[in-house]
Amino acid sequence: MTNLDLGKMFGDSNQEMQKAAALKTYLVKLDEILPSEENPYEVEEESVQRLAENIEQYGLFQALTAQKEGTEIRLISGERRYTALKYLVNQGLTYSYNGEDITGYAPICYIKQTSGDTKTMFMISANAHRDLQSDEKNRIIDTTLVALEKQEMGGKFSWEGKRKATVISSITGIKEHYVKDYLASKNREIKFAEEDPETIAKIRQSKQVSEEEKAYKELLKQINKCIKKFEKLDSYVLATLSEDELNIFQSKCFELSLHLQECTANGERELMS
Repeated sequence: MTNLDLGKMFGDSNQEMQKAAALKTYLVKLDEILPSEENPYEVEEESVQRLAENIEQYGLFQALTAQKEGTEIRLISGERRYTALKYLVNQGLTYSYNGEDITGYAPICYIKQTSGDTKTMFMISANAHRDLQSDEKNRIIDTTLVALEKQEMGGKFSWEGKRKATVISSITGIKEHYVKDYLASKNREIKFAEEDPETIAKIRQSKQVSEEEKAYKELLKQINKCIKKFEKLDSYVLATLSEDELNIFQSKCFELSLHLQECTANGERELMS
């Protein structure tokens, strides 16, 4: 992969990111930190819980990056870690940083204030190590491309002598061959749309159905999680119920199970219609 000077491409944003580790780290109360309003990455509950367990066991190794916006402290990178720390506090658990108990606080490195496309590029660069699903990779590539085009319009960046896939891969951490294939596919779709708008409309409609199916599957996933929580209900709690109360509880669980099965069947029929 070609080495690129990201600092020259995006002002000082990436240089600041590289220097962040050398900056003084401050301990800031979690309640005083605000999550980013422009974070292009999704924060999944299961991923956060796994990270929280890891932090509880081994401690936090990397500080979060933030910037001061007036009197506010706004995250730039480290939202999963921030969410994991809040999760631990809410569960009444402790965590450490560099061997010291800092429960209720987060280690913060401040960078100079950035905004707009420069801020977007910083957040993407800071998350270049993350594992992403295909749809999230595509969205991040699109976001990066838009930010680069804005940089180009502002005279801060030029594509001259650079390959799009190489540049985007260097920023996002997504493999260059994946970026290249995605951009080629997108260009084919645009060209095809110009030649045959009716067919491309059908393709987009099928993609929309696919998104609805994805949302439906996610709903089923959440339902199954709720069922598992019921199954793990403490036996001690059940033992405190009278026979009549236990019968009512079991009856309600059975009704809920039937209702979920009916919802599942209806959802599948709607997707197939």
